[in-house]
Amino acid sequence: MSQLTLDSDTVLEAARSLAARPLCDHCLGRQFAQVEHGHTNRERGQRLRRALDLSPVPSEACWLCDGLMDDIPLFAELVMEQLAPYEYDTFLVGSRIDDDRERREAQLERTTGHGEPMKREVNREVGKLVEDETGRPAAFEKPDVTAIVDTRFNHVELDVRPLFIRGRYRKLERGIPQT
Repeated sequence: MSQLTLDSDTVLEAARSLAARPLCDHCLGRQFAQVEHGHTNRERGQRLRRALDLSPVPSEACWLCDGLMDDIPLFAELVMEQLAPYEYDTFLVGSRIDDDRERREAQLERTTGHGEPMKREVNREVGKLVEDETGRPAAFEKPDVTAIVDTRFNHVELDVRPLFIRGRYRKLERGIPQT
């Protein structure tokens, strides 16, 4: 079985059917995230747009994300502000996307079947920006701090893993309580 590429007729036909709705490059490319690897969703969308000779759609006019992809730098800044008072070695970014966007995304997913959830792209892109700015790596297992971005209210909630310190002592003198 041959592997699908962005230039294949099947992919181009599916992208053409999506063009009935105004989609920004991020959202158009995300619908085909599993087709080719090594490109960002935005690059993939731009490439499909050129292949189909479609005019660009600004992110704020996008039917699917309604400008959410342009807010990724803002979300990263909010996360870094919340993380500033903490000492940590690793972090993870999660997000909450409003129900209307998720419903619209589910409609498109039925059309293509090759998409990536919007939530995953937001998590990845915000995480990359925070990682670049702080120099600390993202950890998918047991991060020191998890930042949950609520995209509906531009709010960040932190989940800080507690620090457990284990120790022993020897009671060498009377008068020290046992508890």
